[in-house]
Amino acid sequence: MTAPTRILIVDDNEDILSTFYEFFNSLGYEVKTAVDGFAALKLLREDTGSFDCLITDLVMPNISGVGLISIVKKEHPGLKIIAMTGYG
Repeated sequence: MTAPTRILIVDDNEDILSTFYEFFNSLGYEVKTAVDGFAALKLLREDTGSFDCLITDLVMPNISGVGLISIVKKEHPGLKIIAMTGYG
């Protein structure tokens, strides 16, 4: 039996995090969430399992999604990344 796909979702909006968590979890994915880029980096660096996909908002306080993606591409070059934003 194969392990479920692991997804890390990053967004500073708790409602969006909750919605995405419920959706992907209901499809059988293992989902972790982070409220900002710093929390996401901490999870990526400390979690013993590897993530298969990062879904991140682009507009966040402290570290933008673009900043997060830049760091993640260097530290986890094989990680698939999906960027999203609610802004135009």
